[in-house]
Formats: sequence, C-alpha cells, structure tokens
Amino acid sequence: MVGRVQKAVLHHPLRLFSMLPDWLAIKLWWTIMRKDKGSQTILTMMANLFASEEVPLIDSTNYCKEHLATAGVMTKRQPTARMWEDIHFGWERCVAISRLDIGQAIALLNRDIIAVEASEGTNAMIDRAAALCRAGGWVCIKVSNTHQDMRLDVPTVGVTTIEKLHAGKAGCLVLEPGKTIMLEKEKVIELADRCGICIVGYEPPAS
Repeated sequence: MVGRVQKAVLHHPLRLFSMLPDWLAIKLWWTIMRKDKGSQTILTMMANLFASEEVPLIDSTNYCKEHLATAGVMTKRQPTARMWEDIHFGWERCVAISRLDIGQAIALLNRDIIAVEASEGTNAMIDRAAALCRAGGWVCIKVSNTHQDMRLDVPTVGVTTIEKLHAGKAGCLVLEPGKTIMLEKEKVIELADRCGICIVGYEPPAS
C-alpha cells in the first residue's frame, strides 16, 4: 500500500449508505471500531483481516529501497542558514504532532509555524500555508507516524508535491530518511532543483 488515505471519507454523513456494510463489516464495527474510530485502528484492522484470509500485507518499502529519502541534502540546492534554523526548530514539533496523531507535516518560516497538517492531507496543508505566507521561502517538514506500521500509510511525496510547493513559493522540503517514499525519486529531485527547492533528509542530532 502506498499513497494517500482519503480520511475525509471516514467522516462523511452518508458513509454507511454509500458503502453498504455487510455482516462482517458490522461485526468489525461492533467489536473494534465502536470503541476506537481512528484511521490507524481501521487500517490495522483491515491489514489483520487480509492476513486472516491469507493475503498478508508487507512493508511497502521492501522492494523500493532506492526510492526512499536518504540522509543529507538530496538536491544540488542547499538550505540557507535561516532554513537550517527552521529545520532544527520545527523537527521536534512535527514529531510531537505525529506522536499525538494530529498529522505528519508542518510549514514554518522564521521559527513561526504557519500551518499544521491534520486529516486534510499534506497537499491541502501546502495550499493553506501558501495562502498564509505569500512572501514564500518557507520550510515544509514531513515525518512518519511515531507509531508507524510500515505496511500502512507510509509518508509519500512525488512530483505533484514539488509542483505544489513551487506554486506555494516554498523553499525547502524536509523528509525522514528511510521512512518516506519518493515516487520517481530522480524526477522529484531534478524538478526540485529546477524549482529552486532544496530537499533534506534530516537526522536530528543525538541527544
């Protein structure tokens, strides 16, 4: 499994009628989802259901290691001193919202957090950050979920991500090495360089 999970579907008022749950779905809702309707709970439940039918899901990065974010600056363009300050400042804050299951990305400029990702997804957050920071040059940090199950919902960026960052006048994209998939990695890096956006695989200093 790779790519975006449309969480808005989970909160649609007519979701039960549009999806027409069968008895198995009703049973799972009663035994599991009635107590916890979190998206991670639902995804884990589905993975376990597939496994019970002898269709086990595997770590989605197993066969695409070359497309994972790597440590260090991946683009020719280097972050400015001010961007590095934002990266160091924003990283732990982004990890904190991930730990609280709020989201997995933030946008910031000059140590001021502009936008925080929630259920709308990273692309929508980028649009919101762009509207709030027309000056541009801001930093987007994206981390994996603190409780990350690598079979499910692995953070993913692609060409569209860079296009949206460029349209929003962002200056830097920060990713978690080894835990973020970069679809068509070479194209992503090449486009980022053309757009003047640096991409950093950030490893926080050991405490």
